[in-house]
Amino acid sequence: MTEQSFAARLRQLRHERGLSLRGLAKLTYHGKSYLHELETGAKAPSPQVARRLDDALRAMGELVALAGTRPGLRRRELVAAGRHDDAERLYRLSLSAAHDADDAALAGNGLAFLAYQQLALTGQATDTATAACERAGTTATPRVRALLHLRAAWAHALTGDDGATHRHLDLGTACLAEHDGRAEPDWVYWVDATEGEIMTGRCWAVLHRPVRAVPVLERAILRFDDTYARDKALYLSWLADAYLDANEVEQACATAALAARLSADVGSPRPGQRLEAVLNRLSPHAALPCVIELRALVAEAAKRPPSVPPTPGNR
Repeated sequence: MTEQSFAARLRQLRHERGLSLRGLAKLTYHGKSYLHELETGAKAPSPQVARRLDDALRAMGELVALAGTRPGLRRRELVAAGRHDDAERLYRLSLSAAHDADDAALAGNGLAFLAYQQLALTGQATDTATAACERAGTTATPRVRALLHLRAAWAHALTGDDGATHRHLDLGTACLAEHDGRAEPDWVYWVDATEGEIMTGRCWAVLHRPVRAVPVLERAILRFDDTYARDKALYLSWLADAYLDANEVEQACATAALAARLSADVGSPRPGQRLEAVLNRLSPHAALPCVIELRALVAEAAKRPPSVPPTPGNR
């Protein structure tokens, strides 16, 4: 059995049951974007995910069996496992293939992945992220250009460069407003106005610009229901940071507490890491009741074994 056969059968079963991706997401508590990645083979299911989907679609163990063999780790899994040399090799292999195919959009995306890896390792990736935008050029479809500019904005924000961040955010937002009639690649299906707002809010939060960050994050988060627990928890953590920059300590604690409750049953470590960062910033206010309560809530959530696998997004 191959991973692709799992993807094809998952999609077939969903259609047979008359379910949309959103409908299946509500049944399984996985994000719609994650389910799409499973159906296209972009991600491989864990045994727990396969079991949950099998139960929801009444597959009688078929999906569990199809997910039983996995042909190795994917690039993002290599990064998560700390195998950065292997990950970089695969990133550069895909980049070389994109060059050989003369696919500027894919080449730009390959450079953007390299930039994200560089951010994880060194915190510095502005040159690579900018090169990704330049490689895709002006002929790539609007969503591709939007994605690359938004990722470049994030790279610049992490270095504290307000001007470059603002420039790439403006370019990415402008691209999202374009509609030129061309079909977009499958791998940018999730890039939309809400994604633009999330990235904008995160960038301004990192740059300690709460007046800009708070309203855009609040507006974007309202569009996410609790099905998207992992992503929503992450976005709430950035909003909590922005409230702290605005000296709204109680509001920051309330926001972080909501993130902690959402992420309690999620298998991804990222929300917990983000919440620890928020707690560190709250150290000067350690005696406040809201901070004491938040610290206890986060500690209790960390003890609970995840009952719901992570809901990966592309953000």
